[in-house]
Amino acid sequence: MTVDDVRTLREAVSRRLPPRRFRHVLGVEQRAVWLARRLCPSEILRLSVAALLHDVTKDVADEDQPELCRRLGVAVTEEEARLPAVLHAASGAFVARRDFGAYCDAEILSAIRHHTIGDVAMPLFTRVLMLADFTEPTRRWERCKETERELLALPADAPPEAQRAHFERVFLSMLRRKAAYVDTLETPAETTARVCAWYAARIAAR
Repeated sequence: MTVDDVRTLREAVSRRLPPRRFRHVLGVEQRAVWLARRLCPSEILRLSVAALLHDVTKDVADEDQPELCRRLGVAVTEEEARLPAVLHAASGAFVARRDFGAYCDAEILSAIRHHTIGDVAMPLFTRVLMLADFTEPTRRWERCKETERELLALPADAPPEAQRAHFERVFLSMLRRKAAYVDTLETPAETTARVCAWYAARIAAR
């Protein structure tokens, strides 16, 4: 993966997505790169790819996502089926592999697949994409802005171990806000709640 590869992909995605969605995608890429520089510098280019492709099917209407997944042959969980707003993660991972497979490896596709409600034991790569999506600069929801303010509170010159610990705390804070929001939709949030509990126990054990 090279800088030129990422530039070519960015141009291709810009032609596929509406301007408003593309601005969001660029914001996620910006935040993912910002996080990668602090946590995993060797992953900057691959996280750019994941960010650019994470919402590749998001502009298919939520109510049409179940049919899209059915046509693509994409399996979804019962919980996802009850919350169509997250199904773009499933359909998006499929389309990213089908249409942009030259840029994607298994970890990139998994990060796209899990960037909405998450999963237990997610690698750092996926967690960075998930938090970048939630805190990118164009987000206007207060739950996102609160998390962004928490994320930006640590000085950039803090030592690596402090950066990682801060990231884990903010990631858990994001999960709690996600779980609380999904609950307001009167839609079961078993996965998000389970993921939140798993990471809370992981941090407490340190």
